[in-house]
Amino acid sequence: MGSGFGFTTFDLFDKTMEKEYKRSYTNFFPAATFTYRYKSNSNLRFDYQGYTRQPTLDQLQPLRNNQDFFNQTLGNPDLKQSFTNNINIGQSSYDMLSETQIYQGLSFSTTTNAIIYSSVIDTQTAKTTSKPINTNGNFSGNYYMGYGFKIKKIDLRADFSPSFGFNKSILSINNNMSKAENLNAGFSVYLNKSKQKQYDISLSNQFTYNRNSTTQNTEIKSFNTNTLDLVVGVYFAEKWKLSTDYSLNTRQKTVDFQDNLTSQLWNARLERNFKKDEFTAYIMIRDILNQNIGIQRNVYQNTISQEQNDRLKRYVMVGFTWNFKNGADKAKK
Repeated sequence: MGSGFGFTTFDLFDKTMEKEYKRSYTNFFPAATFTYRYKSNSNLRFDYQGYTRQPTLDQLQPLRNNQDFFNQTLGNPDLKQSFTNNINIGQSSYDMLSETQIYQGLSFSTTTNAIIYSSVIDTQTAKTTSKPINTNGNFSGNYYMGYGFKIKKIDLRADFSPSFGFNKSILSINNNMSKAENLNAGFSVYLNKSKQKQYDISLSNQFTYNRNSTTQNTEIKSFNTNTLDLVVGVYFAEKWKLSTDYSLNTRQKTVDFQDNLTSQLWNARLERNFKKDEFTAYIMIRDILNQNIGIQRNVYQNTISQEQNDRLKRYVMVGFTWNFKNGADKAKK
């Protein structure tokens, strides 16, 4: 355990108003770590980190940035520095005989005097004037877990990973203080069965759920997404490999985005290895179904956004790779 210290001083002079602003900050960075190894390949870890963050020079200057009429920013010379506490607790364990692994983690974060931007929106002109202010009540917490084991009778590896997250942030719109809460949960499954130089098969599914609400209105924005992936590779004639992968992505429609978007991506590849896997020649077909699209959906505080873009769709590529590592290993022998 220990800490670091730092000092920051701002000396601002407003030539227009002939006024001087002096600000001094003492930065504090406490930290502590505790690790307990309760048995072989098993441990429990605790980490704490704290840090201060002073306002930036632009945030302190009491000047209005009006380069964009519809989005103007005003500085605040009365800002205080913020202080954040981060706590992380983690546990992991692995049994070599049964090939069983379990890990989990819990984290918390709180910020005192967090700096946010208070927005005043003019409904007549659509102009938004933002000003940085200090707030309290911001909090986030996350939990994740992983459990993996091997079913030896059928030589199958299975992994399960649930996760949970919660975030609360303070908002200020038109001089009204409110809060936004975001809840996200997920569960993923991964199955794998392989045999060196014979076959490699994996199946995975990842489900996520998002729920966002604010005290400004009663509308709750929620949606879920799901991604299913299948990868199959088969070796034959010693040096040949035929592989294919398929991905199915589904996204639930929302009040803002009414389309229940579903996309599929299917690829295939045929390759041949030379000189003990040092060289590989291949031919690949990308996006066989010609459905490749890019979609990114984000939820932040009281807003939800979705970005959709076109991507390179179906094509065929012939390639050649050289694995330098394999060549270097043979040279050593």
